[in-house]
Amino acid sequence: MEPSTFDELTKALTTATSRRQALRRIAGILGGTALAGLFPGLAFASNSACTTFCNAVFGAETKAAGKCISDAAHGKGLCHTCGSSTPASSICCTRNSSGFCSSYSPTLPCSCPSGQVCQNGACVLAVVCLGQPCSNDTDCCQGAFCTATFCNTGGVGVCCGAGVTHCTSDNDCCCGAGCDLSTNTCNCFTAGTLIAMADGTSRPIEHVLVGDLVLGNVGRVNRVTQIHLPLLGQRPLYALNGSGYFVTSGHPFLTGEGWKAIDPSTVPPQISALNVGRLTVGDRVLALTGVAVPAGRERTNSGETLDVRIEAITLESLTDQAADPATQLYNLQLDGDHTYFANGLLVHNK
Repeated sequence: MEPSTFDELTKALTTATSRRQALRRIAGILGGTALAGLFPGLAFASNSACTTFCNAVFGAETKAAGKCISDAAHGKGLCHTCGSSTPASSICCTRNSSGFCSSYSPTLPCSCPSGQVCQNGACVLAVVCLGQPCSNDTDCCQGAFCTATFCNTGGVGVCCGAGVTHCTSDNDCCCGAGCDLSTNTCNCFTAGTLIAMADGTSRPIEHVLVGDLVLGNVGRVNRVTQIHLPLLGQRPLYALNGSGYFVTSGHPFLTGEGWKAIDPSTVPPQISALNVGRLTVGDRVLALTGVAVPAGRERTNSGETLDVRIEAITLESLTDQAADPATQLYNLQLDGDHTYFANGLLVHNK
């Protein structure tokens, strides 16, 4: 062994803060092959773990995975930098249709820092992609999707973060759903919330589609134009009059005294003209108690008005409950007067 190599090895051993760091430094000095000769069992285990890592990131039997494995065998490359235990999904790269990184580079980011997202193999600030024009999901950064695909009937949309639990503006919520700045989360309803349809039936909100017709105030028929899909995050859900826990605090309900929400401070600013007050026990909320659909009618159109019976019922209880932050929420964006019935109660689509 050359004296200079011996000196480097001595320095690596004396300055390393952990066994793993020492081995990595030795591997960098001697190379993977020499290290395997010194510690065959350890090298085999390390190479095996890196093989699994590389196949998970780039796909088994691919050229990119082969390069990754080859670098790992020489004590360098992506597996050496990130560690074999790094989740494949956290590697920032351009991904193919199968979800694998499409090409290999030893300098791919192991993960993106908080506040950044992966876009075409680079970590960028989230605001770079959210709110930008798009025609399909691939135009948006990871963690966002194109509203033209999920929320509109077609045309150019914008990238929005429907799956995010954190927002700092309305653009961070799917299709511009309101951002509750007090908790930095997006408001909506839970799955299972029943929506009154224009054909006289009720449908769980998660089964309502863009283009469907729903009942609104005074029986007006409104068309669904977008569907918001935020997550609950660190907020409670609320139940009214012993119902299931189905709504967040910022959704406006129509009462005998006008629009009210459980917490008016969380109502999106774009509907400030509604002058939303605070919903409390004793308020009388408007509820759908009947609808008459004309017999033999093949189709109802948006903008029509059906005969409905709406009554004011007293809010006798209002309770909250914690829930899984990953709970999926839903909200409908409508044309017309922007109102619909959720669990029989008249609400605004915000």
